[in-house]
Amino acid sequence: MILEGLDLENWMPFRGKHSLALGPKVYGVSARLEGNAERSNWQGKTALVEAIRFSLYGEHRFSLEDAWITRGESTGQVAVLFDDGFSVIRERKRGKRTSLEASPKSLRRGPHVAKDDAAQGLIVQRTGLSLEDFRATVYFGQRDAARLVNVRSAERTEVVESWLRLEPLMSAEDKVVANLGVLETRLDGWRQDLVAFRTQLEQELAGKTLEQLRAQRRHRAEFVEMNKKSLADLQKEREQVREVERVRDRLLAYKRLKAALEDLERRVATVDIDAAKAKLQAAIEHKEMQAKAHTLTRKEADDRRVAARGEFDGKCPVAGIQCPSRDEINKDQKTNLRRYEEAAAAASEEAKRLRRAEDDERMAREELDEATRLHSDLARARANEAKEREEVAALRAPIVDEGHIAHAATLLEQENQSLVREVAGLDERILRVERAQAGIAATERDIAQCEPKAATLRDAVHILGRQGARRRIAEPFLGELEAGANEALAECGVDLRVRVLWEHEGKDLARACAACGHPFPESARVKECSRCGEARGKNVVNRLEFEFSDRSAAAEDLAGVVLQLSAAAWLRRARGSALEFAVLDEPMAHCDRANRRAMAHALTQMLCGRFGFRQAFVVTHTPEASAFPGTILVTGHGTYSSVEVVS
Repeated sequence: MILEGLDLENWMPFRGKHSLALGPKVYGVSARLEGNAERSNWQGKTALVEAIRFSLYGEHRFSLEDAWITRGESTGQVAVLFDDGFSVIRERKRGKRTSLEASPKSLRRGPHVAKDDAAQGLIVQRTGLSLEDFRATVYFGQRDAARLVNVRSAERTEVVESWLRLEPLMSAEDKVVANLGVLETRLDGWRQDLVAFRTQLEQELAGKTLEQLRAQRRHRAEFVEMNKKSLADLQKEREQVREVERVRDRLLAYKRLKAALEDLERRVATVDIDAAKAKLQAAIEHKEMQAKAHTLTRKEADDRRVAARGEFDGKCPVAGIQCPSRDEINKDQKTNLRRYEEAAAAASEEAKRLRRAEDDERMAREELDEATRLHSDLARARANEAKEREEVAALRAPIVDEGHIAHAATLLEQENQSLVREVAGLDERILRVERAQAGIAATERDIAQCEPKAATLRDAVHILGRQGARRRIAEPFLGELEAGANEALAECGVDLRVRVLWEHEGKDLARACAACGHPFPESARVKECSRCGEARGKNVVNRLEFEFSDRSAAAEDLAGVVLQLSAAAWLRRARGSALEFAVLDEPMAHCDRANRRAMAHALTQMLCGRFGFRQAFVVTHTPEASAFPGTILVTGHGTYSSVEVVS
């Protein structure tokens, strides 16, 4: 696909409509100012070729979208027509959204026309290039032709990796290395566990087998059971000992019971119940007599108290009739008061005698109760003694050697405790052995399952890494890049040679073993692979560098042009692009006049021959433009420019 037509309307300095009919040739694009043929800068040469990029990808140099429309105009448009009928129109009204149309047939509008995003997708599909690929294979702006030479090596490497589409491989390698690191960490951990399990197993077995430990445990357990039976027999003998002790305790208790009975009988012998009863009866009668005397004296004291106060109502307290001497009685108060005091004193003495009589009655009653209780206790004690005497007489204690039984039981219990502890220790030891064996089996199983995965990932590191797929992809490109550039320079008669360098030894140590892919730990102390023993070298990095037989700005431009075109030819084939034209904006700016003229004559042959372009637009100054088969002239008219195909 080459350009058959380019239409401009109010595009940057190109006011109005401009149409260019184009053919399959290399055009030298030059400019002059009307009235001053020596002046060619700032007339619109670069703006003209930028229109091609803008039409296809919408990219321009301005920060505002309206800025590309010619000053003072309200609309702008750029359209391109390819020789296969594919056409693209990108247009805009000031303040409105830029519209895009693409048609596989022609510029005529119709239902087959794709618009906006669909149109952009159709452009990428038909050209086979994204904007980045377009810049790298077709469109080389000012100084872009030498971009591979002039930019930093890291940026240059990144550009080439994007051309070669190494990012997925690099990303895949990073993921594989990360996954391999995880697996290797697991494997290292399992191997350490395996060593620990085996060490523990060796320590626990101590030269024996698990079956020998189990047999030893059974033998000790049998002894424990035998001792239990012996202890059971001794327990029966101990029961006889306890029976002797029980008989002894019963006899001692009977002796105490009999002694208590004898003491009780002595106490009862000193007590006379009949005398206690008579004493109680006499105390009761004496208390009753004292109560009556106390009542009479208290009554007399009460009556005299009334008379002493002059409150006698004339009623005789004895006969209950009116006393004719009431007034005389009440009148003699001093005598009445004295008599009251005498009666009160008599009543008080009688009250004391009554209390003493009551105390005597209580004490007599207590003595009778105590005598009665002692007689009852004596009857019960005699009955208990008789019963206990019969039971004690029937007791028969066995004859046993208590000391021998106790000593034998103590020895058996000590021996059995020791055996039980030994059996428990053997149980724990057997359990640890079984756990160690289970750990060994499980760890070996984990290692066996994980090792093939790790081996696969190691192979993947080789396949995806710098020595594998990335190298196989990069080497043909780098070889073609170097050979194409040097052959092109030789064909141009330029005494300059280029050497392309890709792999370099870095400062850091290698991340993984070059022989087996086993990842190294981060520590710089590790000097060899723990898996295969390979020495650890430096980390090899991909970095695109160029060595020139001559280093100057002109050499960089010359080498940059041929290197970029050589890379573009390879990339166009790799992308399967149908575009067969190129745009080069002043690729020989730093060359002297002799080299510029030599490059100008050779560019046509290189572009249309070695590098496979059918059409090209080379922005240059006027003297070199005549060296190309075709010429496009931009003429500046002050505030605007015009353009025409001269040849």
